[in-house]
Amino acid sequence: MYIKPEELEQVQWEPTSYCNANCLVCPRTDKETLLTEPSIVHTQRHSTLDDVQSFVNSIVDPRLKKLKRIVYNGNIGDAMMHPNIDKILIDVDRQRPNVTQTLHTNGGGPWADKFEKIGSYISQQNPDSNIHLVFSIDGLEDTNHIYRVNTKWDRIMANAEAFISAGGI
Repeated sequence: MYIKPEELEQVQWEPTSYCNANCLVCPRTDKETLLTEPSIVHTQRHSTLDDVQSFVNSIVDPRLKKLKRIVYNGNIGDAMMHPNIDKILIDVDRQRPNVTQTLHTNGGGPWADKFEKIGSYISQQNPDSNIHLVFSIDGLEDTNHIYRVNTKWDRIMANAEAFISAGGI
């Protein structure tokens, strides 16, 4: 099947294959050891700066007239693991302000500075921003670690607080 750029409405992009969690139902997780599958460990990588630039260039291509949404979903890895995800979101938003970007994250990594930067950009620099973050939290403080193995509740809450305090919703 051929995709016509002028008809494309949504893009899903995985900027990294790294994840900080080993969730029970994730295909990345070995069900016996609850560690990342060895075959995945050997192939994990972040998109390079060239990969990122190619992605941004393709997204801002004027042929994508109907593009409405970009999803960073976390099927392969948690997009927040990418060292430049905050810059990617902001760069795309500046160049394609009418395109909604939705990033799904478990929120459990050491990313408070990224969340703060994104929240600040949304609230102070661009209140009409179309950047949306979804914290995928399973359970409460006493159960989240069962479903989102290797995540820390205190870190998730600190990240959410950093994002919200900086102006994110």
